[in-house]
Amino acid sequence: MIEYRRKPGTNLVELCTAGNVDDWTSKQILTQIELDMRKYGQLRILHEVRSRIGFSPAKFWNNIQVATAHNIQFSRVALVTDLDWLTNMTASAGIALTTEMRMFSRAQLTDARMWLESI
Repeated sequence: MIEYRRKPGTNLVELCTAGNVDDWTSKQILTQIELDMRKYGQLRILHEVRSRIGFSPAKFWNNIQVATAHNIQFSRVALVTDLDWLTNMTASAGIALTTEMRMFSRAQLTDARMWLESI
């Protein structure tokens, strides 16, 4: 399950993921991100991962490729999770991105929001 929220009147998008995310839902989320990029330009993304997520390494790599393709459109990305493996993989993949990216624990969700709103 993935939930998509955009703070009204802003370029701040929050994604909240828990459990499995199917391909159809992933495509719907990507479509909404693309629509918001056309309307608001560079987006600030907060992605909260609440629990173990079910996807293959191939799907993770595809998500990184999508992020890389849209890199110029994300001004900041905050990953909020307590899953160490996801934080480590994202930090490694982040080397390929020029977007400013930070990782936060779930206890730091408010800090992540404040960081995104500080620009």
